[in-house]
Amino acid sequence: MRLKTRLTASFLLVIAAAAATTFLFVRATTEKEFRSFVYSGDSEKAKIYALLLSGYLEQKGAWEGAGDFISSIQGGLDNLLADRIAVADLAGVVVADTSGKLLGTIHPQRHLNHGIPVSVGGLKAGT
Repeated sequence: MRLKTRLTASFLLVIAAAAATTFLFVRATTEKEFRSFVYSGDSEKAKIYALLLSGYLEQKGAWEGAGDFISSIQGGLDNLLADRIAVADLAGVVVADTSGKLLGTIHPQRHLNHGIPVSVGGLKAGT
């Protein structure tokens, strides 16, 4: 094989490897940033949910009926409450779930650690 052919093949191989590495890096970075963007938006909505539920809990004094409360305000806040909402008490028991699938189950602590706390009088009452 001639030197010119080997050098050309080597350069093409280096260029292909660099392009593939760049593609994988850009893809991973874009995915990470997109997830971060979505999470930050979800986090802001969750803070609004927590504020509404704090007021509900402060007024009612118990989680009973929280699911009905969420459903009753859904009409006025369609875009906000189009998401699924699950609320857990201090023990991790789901006391409200807009889909109804998790109601009464115990939510894993690792999920609750990422949730937004619902507080009443400065004390955490749920997530």
